Amino acid sequence: MLTDLLPAGRVSGRFGEYVLAAGRCKLHAPWILFVGAGARADFHKSSCAELFDDVLRICRLAGFFQVGLCFDPTQDITPEFLEAQVQKQCRDPGGKEITCCIAYDSATLAEKN
Repeated sequence: MLTDLLPAGRVSGRFGEYVLAAGRCKLHAPWILFVGAGARADFHKSSCAELFDDVLRICRLAGFFQVGLCFDPTQDITPEFLEAQVQKQCRDPGGKEITCCIAYDSATLAEKN
């Protein structure tokens, strides 16, 4: 679905753009939320932390409490940085915790509550 929407200009992948799709049997997930991160050259630690926080906020509002996030490797965003984001942002003092699994370059880094 996403590969059809991108060339048609219906989505662009710009920072903070969301596309919610029904999951298919290959992914074993009822819903998939695609999140635009913008141009790779502009995606750094500060924008990653901002987007990570926003994605988890949206997931909580939608009632998603088991979340898998996938990242492509960049120079600025390391596995250690992503694991720190999981530790810092998957807990919500006023609400339900999210179980978050992070994949980085096809390797699972952390699965933390």
